[in-house]
Amino acid sequence: MDNHGGAIEPATGFARGGFLVGLQSVQAIRQRRLIVLGLNGATYLGLEAWMAAVVGAHGWTPIDVMLFAGFLVAVPWTVLGFWNALIGFWLLHGRRDGLAETAPFAGHGPGDEPLRLRTR
Repeated sequence: MDNHGGAIEPATGFARGGFLVGLQSVQAIRQRRLIVLGLNGATYLGLEAWMAAVVGAHGWTPIDVMLFAGFLVAVPWTVLGFWNALIGFWLLHGRRDGLAETAPFAGHGPGDEPLRLRTR
């Protein structure tokens, strides 16, 4: 058992939950996920309220309801893409070493040799 409550798979060093053991705390990962969830949720709810005000400005018709329903189905992907891009941009340009802070496992490869793979 590891200190995160899951069994360690001996071949990979990963805990059952998918975290590389000892590199990140579960609390730090949970906090980052809650922040991203809050940003995405607040943006989605704000866009939902804005769209409801726009399409329902002069009352709701069946066309307005269909437009609003389509918007509710389509906009989550835009919101997720927006926040992923903005957070990625901030990690690349706004932090001294954002990749090492959020993905420390990326630097724990077998060496500095570039990846090579034959596809045929």
